[in-house]
Amino acid sequence: MSKKIALLPLTVEALKQPVAEHQGNALRWTTSPRQIIEAADEIEDLRVASKLPKSMSIGMEAVLLTAGPSQAYTGHQVIGSKVTYRYTKSGWRVASVARETRYPGQREKVALVVTAEQAAEIQQRSIAGMIIKQAA
Repeated sequence: MSKKIALLPLTVEALKQPVAEHQGNALRWTTSPRQIIEAADEIEDLRVASKLPKSMSIGMEAVLLTAGPSQAYTGHQVIGSKVTYRYTKSGWRVASVARETRYPGQREKVALVVTAEQAAEIQQRSIAGMIIKQAA
């Protein structure tokens, strides 16, 4: 169950309460404020690599899914975390923190979520400067 929160800055103080509310007693496969902040750096690297300018990146989202247990884990599922980020004029903000069912062998996942317009622009910028060979 996702709890929508006001867009929170990436500081430990701002994230403590929302993270604690979603975790409850689950600590092992869930996330921490520090991990949320570290993932934001990785997300920013993905945004920069997309070659999309900041002005067109506004509204872009990203998702962090925590890793599940190892394959050797004998249980069927665990409670993990799903953190949704949103890009604003002032950078990345946390939009929601939620519980997410994770299964043995699932890896941590960080992914950008873009609109169709942003995807088209990323695609166009990724081939800019290339000469496209015509089929014979």
